[in-house]
Amino acid sequence: MKMFFIAASFLMLVGCQSEVDKCVESEMKAWDSQQQKIRKDWEDWKVRSKQQEKNSNGGRDLTLELGLVVKPDERSRLEVEADERKSCMYIASGK
Repeated sequence: MKMFFIAASFLMLVGCQSEVDKCVESEMKAWDSQQQKIRKDWEDWKVRSKQQEKNSNGGRDLTLELGLVVKPDERSRLEVEADERKSCMYIASGK
């Protein structure tokens, strides 16, 4: 009988995740995947820029491409999560 109550309590805790927590979780998943792509593009760009720097004159091509490559977010995951929680709480308040 004890095991039933423990299992039921666990399921209730997992099932009672607030809308704000769900919002934060989904925003963080999106941020993680976006940052993964941005970091890959950034690293690729750094490799290309080093190669072009050796082969080109003045690096004019690099300046044009720099506007297309986004620098990775330098904030920690906790900072981003706090900002997202604030945004999700604002949305949940209905204001």
